[in-house]
Amino acid sequence: MDDATETTDPLQLDDIPDAASLVHVTAERLFRMLKAQMAAALEARGSSIVEWRILLMLRIHGRMPQKHLVHEVAMAQAQVSRTLSVMQRRGLVEAERSSDDRRIRLFALTPAGRELYGRIAPTMAARKALLDGSLTGDRLAAFLDGARTVARAAVVEIRDHEIRDHETSAGRGVSPATPAPGQGSKT
Repeated sequence: MDDATETTDPLQLDDIPDAASLVHVTAERLFRMLKAQMAAALEARGSSIVEWRILLMLRIHGRMPQKHLVHEVAMAQAQVSRTLSVMQRRGLVEAERSSDDRRIRLFALTPAGRELYGRIAPTMAARKALLDGSLTGDRLAAFLDGARTVARAAVVEIRDHEIRDHETSAGRGVSPATPAPGQGSKT
């Protein structure tokens, strides 16, 4: 890195409103930066983040049911389903019905999908090496420990919020799962 890169703050941490959580804003800005960089690298190679995750999982696991792909790529069912349809039209994946359960579709890479994976993999490996190599030893351990600590705090906050909501709703005789007036289903 050059001196200018090391002295500038790409996260602009001096520009966080007093009422905002420093930890949350920092994590959000870092996430957006990493996601945008990854999306640009994949777009330059004719792919996307969801598509890359699907290519990677099919390369690692071979033929997989859509339900397992959704779990492995950790994205919404609808997003994975749309991307698989596009990938099929582009000839990157093929689908066949399971012989055990005809409702289940199994997906696998086609030769074109394996070729696209081969074009993208070196870039993603270099990105992984750069990012994972940016923190080593004690700094990496501190980063991971800090991330786990924040995640635990978020889980506690969410759980405590749900308990407070339940207690508040119970006092009014309303279940927390019951939508507020005007917010229920329109069907």
